[in-house]
Amino acid sequence: MNTGLTNPEINCLVINGTYIFAGTTEGVFVSNDNALNWTEVSLGLTYTYILSLTYNGSNIFAGTGGGVFISTNFGSNWSGVNSGLTNLDIWSLFYDGIKIYAGNFDGGLFASTNNGTYWYNYSTGLPDIGVSSYAVKDSNIFIGLRGKGVWKRNLSDIINVIDETNNLVTSEFILEQNYPNPFNPSTVISYRLPVIGFVTLKVYDVLGREVAALVNEEKPAGEYEVEFIVGQDSSPDIASGIYFYQLKAGEFVETMKMVFIK
Repeated sequence: MNTGLTNPEINCLVINGTYIFAGTTEGVFVSNDNALNWTEVSLGLTYTYILSLTYNGSNIFAGTGGGVFISTNFGSNWSGVNSGLTNLDIWSLFYDGIKIYAGNFDGGLFASTNNGTYWYNYSTGLPDIGVSSYAVKDSNIFIGLRGKGVWKRNLSDIINVIDETNNLVTSEFILEQNYPNPFNPSTVISYRLPVIGFVTLKVYDVLGREVAALVNEEKPAGEYEVEFIVGQDSSPDIASGIYFYQLKAGEFVETMKMVFIK
C-alpha cells in the first residue's frame, strides 16, 4: 500500500479529487490510486519538513518551518508565498471556502484572500501561543490553541478586517505579477495606488491589440485585486500564448507579461 513512500513519517494528509497528498518530514508525496503507489513531489520546496497541508481548487498549500509554499500543478513544483507573514514557522493551514488561514507554532494567526499573495495578521485577541487547528460552523470559526483550549471568532469580523485592510493607503504605485501564471481560464491581478486617480488596467496580445479592459474608472488610494476570466472579460477563443497587462494611473505606466494555456 505504501509503494514509493520512502519516508513513513507522515505529519499531515489532504485529499483533492483523486489525489492524496502526504506531508512528511522529508517532503510531499502524492498518490492517485488510493495510496497504493506514491511519488515524491517536492521540487521547489526549500523547506521539506511539512507540518500542514490544505487546498483551494487546484492550488495545494504546504506549511513548513520556512513558510507557506503553493503548487498550482498538483505538486509538480512549488514556490513560496510569504508576503506579510512575520513568522515563517507555519504549524497549521485551513481553507474555509473564502480565506486560507495560516497558524504559527509560536503564536499568530494569518489569513489570505488571494492564495497567499499577501497575508494579513488576525491575532488580535488571541493568546501568543501556537495555532494548531480550525473548524467552521455556521458564522463562526473555532481555533484550537496549543495548551490554551478553543477560541471562537465570527467570520464576518475577519472578512471586515480584510476589506478594511485592503483599502490601506500605500506609499507607491505597484503592479503585481498575476497569479496563477500560467493560467486557465482565470487569473488575479493585484495593484496598489498611493493617491486617488483615473485608472485603466488592460490586457493586450503580443501584437498590441486590446484583449480586455478590466478597469477603466477613477479609484481611491488603496490595494486592489482584479480577476481576468477568459471568455467573460475577453473573447472565449483567444489563443494560448503570451499576453501583457498594463496599468495606467496618472503618469504611472507599468506593463507585465502573463501566459495563457488552453
